[in-house]
Amino acid sequence: MESTNMTIATRNSHKGRIPELDIIKFFGILLVVFGHVTRMYTPVGLITPLESSSVLALTTSIIYSFHMPLFVFVSGMTFGVTCKKKSYQDFISFARNKAKRLMIPYFVFALFWVLPFMVGFGFRPFLPYLTKGLLLSLDSRHLWYVWMLFNVFLLFWGLRFLFEKLHIPDWAILLVSASLFLLRTKYSVCPYFEINNALTYQFWFTIGYFAIQYKSTFRTCLPIIVAMGLVGNYCVGGGKTVYALTGIYVFYRSAPWLKAITTTRLFDLINKNSFGIYLFHPIIIYLLFYIFGDLPVNPYLLTALVFLTSTAASILLTELVRRKNMGVIIGEKPIA
Repeated sequence: MESTNMTIATRNSHKGRIPELDIIKFFGILLVVFGHVTRMYTPVGLITPLESSSVLALTTSIIYSFHMPLFVFVSGMTFGVTCKKKSYQDFISFARNKAKRLMIPYFVFALFWVLPFMVGFGFRPFLPYLTKGLLLSLDSRHLWYVWMLFNVFLLFWGLRFLFEKLHIPDWAILLVSASLFLLRTKYSVCPYFEINNALTYQFWFTIGYFAIQYKSTFRTCLPIIVAMGLVGNYCVGGGKTVYALTGIYVFYRSAPWLKAITTTRLFDLINKNSFGIYLFHPIIIYLLFYIFGDLPVNPYLLTALVFLTSTAASILLTELVRRKNMGVIIGEKPIA
């Protein structure tokens, strides 16, 4: 009876949810964590392990060709769902809400998680890293995504509000976002406060938004967009865009076939704690490689152990923060 009740409760918890969104979110965060682990086997990894692996380096290149556009695409989908449920009319309240959800976690984790490790373990000098690296976000490690996403939300809100007032079709936002994306491929607008990245990733966020707002049309048009990207890549280059579009297409089209995983405890555990996992996991990865990276450990074994350990530890830390009613530092409302 207890098992039956738990199954019914799990099913009820998924009512009204969009399986494609949750499934892409699930694989998106796991790809982010795994990519940060395998990145250590590339020349740009913060800590170089004793044992090298060209296979893991190649794996990193493949994951990095699409995983962040996919992650931002999911954020756009989530915002699309939110916009269908309620309308944001007040920019101040919207910006305040996003600052609580994103910028408070950014500064808490920047000052009390990233800074102590990067300075304490000798990777960066204190004052330059505090000012340029974190406060200007020129080297904020994984936290670049958090500030970038805050900018993207504000920019998208502004475009959406402006176009509504001017009675311009909202699909024109996609044209503006594509133009900003193309602008960034040629010029650096502003490297501070993740403005450059926001102008780049606005495009992927917008695609995710329209995937929800115009679901049937999007399903039809996405293969066409990918095909156009392939043609454009052949004619003028820009392979990274094609890889990102292809990655999004593969996961978006595959998601309906994977609905069975949405009823598992692991799926709920990962999705429930996905933002906390994102905030916590890189420093845990750094610590594990700092401790074990100089040992003659098989790269595949070390990668698997670090991936599983960093994910599990991040979930435990997120749950601990939540139980201590400190959810505000992971972008959640405090428990009343």
